[in-house]
Amino acid sequence: MTLLWWALAAVAGMSVMAALLTRVTVALMGRFGGEAVHRTMSDTEYIVERHAVPPAWKAGLERKHRGLRPGCGDAVLGEKHRALARQACLRQLGRLITFAKKSSVVADEETRAILVSELVGVDGEWRSRSWEGMCALDAGSRARAT
Repeated sequence: MTLLWWALAAVAGMSVMAALLTRVTVALMGRFGGEAVHRTMSDTEYIVERHAVPPAWKAGLERKHRGLRPGCGDAVLGEKHRALARQACLRQLGRLITFAKKSSVVADEETRAILVSELVGVDGEWRSRSWEGMCALDAGSRARAT
């Protein structure tokens, strides 16, 4: 009888722990997922408005590639790292375009079409530019049109 009691207590304890861990996991996923969506949307807004690489992307790439940092004296390394950074930003922009096409965060289909066309336009511009050109602040297509 005592063994049965301990077995039931252990199962009940494990059930309570599983429920608590599930709640904590769901809360953390919501927090981290919400932050990721916020960062993605703010990067998208920055790119569409300025047609330039977002500061968060540049900072991450500067940490990763020594040749992008100001004061790097090695010209060969700098050129190699600028090419890698350009490639990484084009790849990330492609991911943003895919996100914009599939995301349920966008208000409606008309807004989605406008956002995707803006991002595709920026992709075309970036492909014709060097790393420095991609980072240069641009007025964006709306400001140039006026």
